[in-house]
Amino acid sequence: ATGFDTLFNAGDVLYELRTCTGNSSCLLWKIDCASATRRILCSVPGCAHDSGACPAWLPGRLWDYMVFAAGDKVYVYKYRTNWDDMDWDTYYQNNVGPSLDDEAAREGMTPEEFTEYHHDLFLQKVQPACLYAVQQDGSSRQCIDLSENLEGTVRLAWCDGTALYGSSGDADNGGYRVDLASGQVTNFEMQPQETILGAQGRRLLTERIVTQVPLPDGQNEPDLYQAVLQNSTVEVYWLDPAAGQREK
Repeated sequence: ATGFDTLFNAGDVLYELRTCTGNSSCLLWKIDCASATRRILCSVPGCAHDSGACPAWLPGRLWDYMVFAAGDKVYVYKYRTNWDDMDWDTYYQNNVGPSLDDEAAREGMTPEEFTEYHHDLFLQKVQPACLYAVQQDGSSRQCIDLSENLEGTVRLAWCDGTALYGSSGDADNGGYRVDLASGQVTNFEMQPQETILGAQGRRLLTERIVTQVPLPDGQNEPDLYQAVLQNSTVEVYWLDPAAGQREK
């Protein structure tokens, strides 16, 4: 299933990551399709759902996360960011302190709210790429470290029930597999201009644009890019990344 957004369809239920008030943290929700009801995925008694003690609460902004469900867990993949070498004191001095006395810069927040807002963003930014594994009953959450701190450009958008798959979006780059149980990262070969469309069992559905000349940069040369595409073909494959086998 696709994970390009923060809504995952598990069949009879949907799992959705939604922004909290203030936009500095998120909550994981479970939507029952039969009854059309929604609840926070947390069963901790008396939980206020406002800190890391809550299995459904995550710090920071929505677009650094992706949601998947497999087995008895709901997984939230956290992208790598570029602030993993900054401490809170440095971040505070650069982004919080200078604006505490500036009401316009705080955008209507009190100094306390403004500080909390940035502290949540900081917690998200300093966390390396990882998997948050939440029990489907909302009773607990585990953070699974990845064996490799994948670059922020790597988007793991597909799940086959045991692992996540994706690539960096670079046409000449290989693919990545992340084991859901261990966080182990492995690489597999992809062809130039090949992208992943979906996953079924152990296989990935991929497509590859085949051109007679190198495909230009679509952003810098959009007209030339479209012209080359007019004379191209698309090949579709089943790819078994574990065995390295590809079937057109």
